[in-house]
This record gives sequence, C-alpha cells and structure tokens, in this order.
Amino acid sequence: MNEELLPQFQISKSIPVTLMQRYLNKGHRLFVDNYYTTPALALHLLDNDAKLVSKVRANRRNFPRDLANAELSRGESKSSLSTTGVLAVKFRALQDKANKQPKVVCLLSTDHENKVAPSTKADKDGEAVMKPTCVLDYNRCMDGVDLVDQQLDSLLLRSQTHISLLAKGISNQ
Repeated sequence: MNEELLPQFQISKSIPVTLMQRYLNKGHRLFVDNYYTTPALALHLLDNDAKLVSKVRANRRNFPRDLANAELSRGESKSSLSTTGVLAVKFRALQDKANKQPKVVCLLSTDHENKVAPSTKADKDGEAVMKPTCVLDYNRCMDGVDLVDQQLDSLLLRSQTHISLLAKGISNQ
C-alpha cells in the first residue's frame, strides 16, 4: 500500500483505497454507499484505471453546488460532467416505497455517460420509467447489499427498543 496516499483521505475514505489496492490498474469497478464516497476517491480510482459508481451526499465537499441545489420534479434527473471525467447525477424517483414520498438520490460515476434507459418499473400509464443508466447499474449491483443494510437496521432498532424497555422495567412479552 502506498502510505503517502492515505493522508489525503479521511479514515472512512481510506478503507476503499486500501481494499482496492490490488485491483487498481486492472479496470475493475467499485460500488460503494455514500459513507465512503468523495470526489477525491473517484479521481484517485480513475487515475488508477478503476471505476467508481456510488451514492454521494449532496452536501459533500466538491460536489457541484448547482446540482446539489437543483429542484427536480418526479422522474427528472440532472447531471454535471467534470473535465476530469467524473459524472455527478441527481435523480428524483417517482416514489419511495417506504414513506410514499419522492426520493432524491445523488450519484458519482466514472463509468457512465449521461444517458437514461428504461427501467423494469412502469408508471401509472404502463410506460417504462426512464432512469439514468448509473442509477440502474447501481441499483442492480447494490440491491442485495441495501436490503441487508435495511434488515440490520431493523434488527438493531428492535434490539435497542427491547433493551430500553428492559432498562425501564417494562417488558412486552
């Protein structure tokens, strides 16, 4: 591992850099959640012949401000391509299944062009919902991981609630 690279990354961002070290310069793609993502990580991987496809927080440093502040209607997306080849995309889904509100996601990709494609979902008129290709690819590759995260969060919440109730001397058994 090239130790002088790590100081430019925070600890959370140095994790993917460390884990990807032996896969660099081989054209591999890395899919990660927003906790690990920064534009600096995207550039580092791109400079080392590796691709990044990842969710990113809109308030992350060096994420395009005009894109972060853009208002989107349902099903709309906006993007920004940097001169270095990093594509930033903001997409507003038609509806989030969990809370029935439109969900907005931001992604960074060094592996996609600014294109949309039909998804497997249909709108109320029966027509295929169009989504950015980076969103479709991220969903396809990360769907199982996100499902496990949701299940673990649910389990953790139940455990914390049970512990809290026991600490107060209340039990729902």
